[in-house]
Amino acid sequence: MKNFFLKFKIYFIFLGFILFLILFLSLLNTFGVSKSITNIISIICSILLFIVIGYSSGKKCEKKGYIEGIKQGFILILILMVLGLITFTFSFKTVLYYAILILSSTFGAMLGINQKK
Repeated sequence: MKNFFLKFKIYFIFLGFILFLILFLSLLNTFGVSKSITNIISIICSILLFIVIGYSSGKKCEKKGYIEGIKQGFILILILMVLGLITFTFSFKTVLYYAILILSSTFGAMLGINQKK
């Protein structure tokens, strides 16, 4: 069982961070912070999270960190799609957002593989 948690540790951290972010942004909305500010905070936090996850996966791989970053990005996007299955709308804005997140993960993995050397 311990091996299971070690193997999927990054995904548990991702889900925990998403839940924390939802609670934090809901709290900000409750106190009257505008929706545009909470959207910007959400996007910035998501991009930083994908960079960190890509970085950690890039440090673990041997070569071609960008491929590892793309794989991690797609897996995390699939998790986001499953979590938002009820409200998922397919628009250009959504596709652009997911593309930015995948590029962030790829960038993080390239940084990770270069820091290893």
